[in-house]
Amino acid sequence: MSVLLAGGDRLGMMYGHLKEMGFTDFKHISGRKKNEWKKIDKKPDLCILFVNFASHNLAKLVRNECKKKNIPILCSERKWSHLKTKLISQGYST
Repeated sequence: MSVLLAGGDRLGMMYGHLKEMGFTDFKHISGRKKNEWKKIDKKPDLCILFVNFASHNLAKLVRNECKKKNIPILCSERKWSHLKTKLISQGYST
């Protein structure tokens, strides 16, 4: 399952935790560079927006692009405990 991670500069152990949940392909955009979204070559299965590390412009861009491309979006804080709870409540647990 592929996932697009939006927001934040460094994600640390987030990749390992997501692998344990069954995600295999990762793409990260920090939002600091223009046109990062255009570099995404294939449609991810899920987009995770880290709201406490994303600007308003990045959040708006990600939401609009996900809506346009019919990609499910999950807004979360960049804490594993918070993200894990959200993923499980949305049915993404293994």
